[in-house]
Amino acid sequence: MEAVGVVTAVGPGLTGRKVGDLVAYAGKPMGAYAEEQILPADKVVPVPPSIDPIIAASVLLKGMTAQFLVRQCFKVEDFVTRVNEITSGKGVEVVYDCVGKDTFEGSLTCLKLRGYMVSFGQSSGTPDPVPLSALAAKSLFLTRPSLMHYTVTRDELLKNCIRDSAHFNLSGTAFGGMASLAKSTNSRDDGVL
Repeated sequence: MEAVGVVTAVGPGLTGRKVGDLVAYAGKPMGAYAEEQILPADKVVPVPPSIDPIIAASVLLKGMTAQFLVRQCFKVEDFVTRVNEITSGKGVEVVYDCVGKDTFEGSLTCLKLRGYMVSFGQSSGTPDPVPLSALAAKSLFLTRPSLMHYTVTRDELLKNCIRDSAHFNLSGTAFGGMASLAKSTNSRDDGVL
């Protein structure tokens, strides 16, 4: 999905790229494991000399993903007001809050009578303690589940695991051990996944 390489040839009339340029790409077209690849010039970006090519290859897709999620997808909005507008003031049956401190109180406010709040993250910090009276005001349910508590027994583990072979890569690929991080660039050649 992401790679860094040196331009070995350019198409006729192309400007902005030349043989010898260090470039990176992420996404399509696929083929990051190929030794050489023909890529559209508008899909590659220059790698500045200050950035190690190995670092660039390992963070480009993740960095672009973080950037678009934070800067382009996120809209600053009063979510409590918006939920009230959408539900005509009735609230929602359940809120799954993965943010924590910054959204916790608002998430509780968005719930309708006997609503269910699932707090499963705290990226903005640990929420402040909640007095029982805050839950009693609308007979709310609040839980902070942990996966480990849902996979205590073997039966629970099997029930809750992903059984799709595509997710586990059970299509016949042999897992041959573990390579050290320093040798990870050679792990495919060595038959280690």
